[in-house]
Amino acid sequence: MKLKVLTFTSGAVIMGLEIVTSRILIPVFGSTIYTWGSLIGVILSGLSLGYYFGGKLSDKHPKFEKICGIVFSVGIFIVGIPFFATSVIDFSQYVISAPQYTTLLATFLLLMFPSVLLGFVSPYVIKLGTSSLHNVGNISGNLYSLATVGSIFGTFTTVFVLIPNLAANQIIFGLGIALIGSSLLGLKISPKIIALAIVAILIIPWSSLSINTISHNGTLIFEKETLFSHLDVVEYGDN
Repeated sequence: MKLKVLTFTSGAVIMGLEIVTSRILIPVFGSTIYTWGSLIGVILSGLSLGYYFGGKLSDKHPKFEKICGIVFSVGIFIVGIPFFATSVIDFSQYVISAPQYTTLLATFLLLMFPSVLLGFVSPYVIKLGTSSLHNVGNISGNLYSLATVGSIFGTFTTVFVLIPNLAANQIIFGLGIALIGSSLLGLKISPKIIALAIVAILIIPWSSLSINTISHNGTLIFEKETLFSHLDVVEYGDN
């Protein structure tokens, strides 16, 4: 059951993260083919690397606590995204002037790390869930199916429930907490306490934090996240 929870949650989070990250990038780079191509490409690249290296690591250290520790670290990273997303975008624009490649660099810096480590989950749970070579096909098929169902759930929930009702930072916090929560199934007591303390310190004071990645020369008098993008009302001079 623990393997299934970890598999489903990881599948849901990776798709939810891809969609909600678009809410951070689009106000700066636009809803272009470069933005969506970067999102899809970086996620797939990260997962493919994760499958490869995760398979090797699962053979060397086939322990549930190990993969839970990895998932926990991804959860902490995701919780931190609202705090450094603007700096990452500013850095990307400073390093690269071509907008299409700026988008790619920003997406890479935001999503490659969690994508790679979440790619570790599938080979790990297959390794841990397989007791005999006679049922490895059935086990791997069931777990991959569950991961895909999780991705479908994450996609529809993010699009139809979360984005219309919550701010991007709140969704990202929720995704990180979901991973941290699922990772606690395999962590020892001390790491559990540390994890809860870290989440409380990060989330409670900053729950109303707004991710505004657009710089203005004027005075920002109103901002709101809409179904289309992030809306800013800016006053310039006396107008």
